[in-house]
Amino acid sequence: MNRVELPVPCPQSWQQLTPASTGRYCSSCQKTVVDFTDKTDAEILALLRIPREKALCGRFRATQIGRPLQPAPAWAAWLAALAVVLSSCDATPSLPAEPTALQARSGLSAVEGRVLDRDTGQPLAGACVTSMRDSTRQAFSNASGYFTLMLPDELLGSQLFVSGVQSPTRQYMGHMAAATPHIQVSLQALPAEPMALGEVRLSSYPGYQPGDTIPPPPPPKLSTVDFTAPE
Repeated sequence: MNRVELPVPCPQSWQQLTPASTGRYCSSCQKTVVDFTDKTDAEILALLRIPREKALCGRFRATQIGRPLQPAPAWAAWLAALAVVLSSCDATPSLPAEPTALQARSGLSAVEGRVLDRDTGQPLAGACVTSMRDSTRQAFSNASGYFTLMLPDELLGSQLFVSGVQSPTRQYMGHMAAATPHIQVSLQALPAEPMALGEVRLSSYPGYQPGDTIPPPPPPKLSTVDFTAPE
């Protein structure tokens, strides 16, 4: 079982580094610092096990350092391949859904609004606005934070749930708002998780020998059903 170590954390500021394809370029050590913050344990292990002439520099979340890295279980690749095969099967086109009684007897009204970051005042792109009474009614904010949600007249004044896009570096608390014709929502960002930069070393976790692994979780159970085609 392996773990990530940063023997000598780098004092450079991530924001001051030059953006690169796999992370950011550090002119001080003349290397690209790979961004691992959005990668899984299996992806981290795969990248760190590639032979290199020079030590790799990386950026990690605090929760990714010093703990056992869990490789992907053997059945995961098999399950992914099965999903690809099943997705290629012919499927019978589904008929358009019948309008609900609520939609049939009422018109639609637009709820227009904007979603902002409460701390910075900047617009939030990709925020999801969902009706609490009809979760199929959703809209997403654009690059300027604006959205338009179409609701049946009966749902005007009901509650909406607004959630921001969650990323490894910034997460937001959800917010409730009334469905009025014009609204503005400011989402509060949660405290950021500490990050660390530095040359990466992959070492054995105490109590484990190189090559040891924690038993993977059992594969998901697949069930079958009998199907009789209608005559």
